[in-house]
Amino acid sequence: KSSRKDLYNALLAYAETEEAKALEGERKRCLERKLRNFRREGLHLDEAVAAEVKAISTKLSDLGIEFSKNLGEENTSFSFSAEQMKGCPDSYLQERKQEDGSFKVTLKYPCYIPVMERCVVAETRQHMEKAFNSRCLKHNTEILEELIALRHKKAQLMGYETHAAFITEDRMSGSAEKVSTFLSELSVKLKP
Repeated sequence: KSSRKDLYNALLAYAETEEAKALEGERKRCLERKLRNFRREGLHLDEAVAAEVKAISTKLSDLGIEFSKNLGEENTSFSFSAEQMKGCPDSYLQERKQEDGSFKVTLKYPCYIPVMERCVVAETRQHMEKAFNSRCLKHNTEILEELIALRHKKAQLMGYETHAAFITEDRMSGSAEKVSTFLSELSVKLKP
């Protein structure tokens, strides 16, 4: 990635020459991809819009860090009886045994995953899964809503219809429309 506008302008000027228009194969593809990558960095934008895109990118990064921090600091725990933890290995249970004989289980991966994989009590697994999927629900939902709005705004400032169009442009799928079509066709095929 490069944020050098002078290189973008030089490459853009070269792309307009007869020599560049006559390129074929790998050379043509290289030029097209380099220009596309420069545009994806926002180098085609005027200064005011580029500054807004940069501010949005910074905010997106900060929100992503806050989202992860919330998950990392989440400390919900539950107490389960031996009957509720049936199927979990003894070594796992001994590490979590409380003075009253119950077992303290948190939603951190080293604690959560073994319960989901080994516990034979469906109610315990359901309780854990619901709690796990609801971690930081209030705070992180607000963050997600802001992330979605900012990603959409950034994509539009960059000249894309949606964030999905921006993201898929340089991926194997090539476009948001192809992904949508693929998922629609897959959904039909997976219905019983």
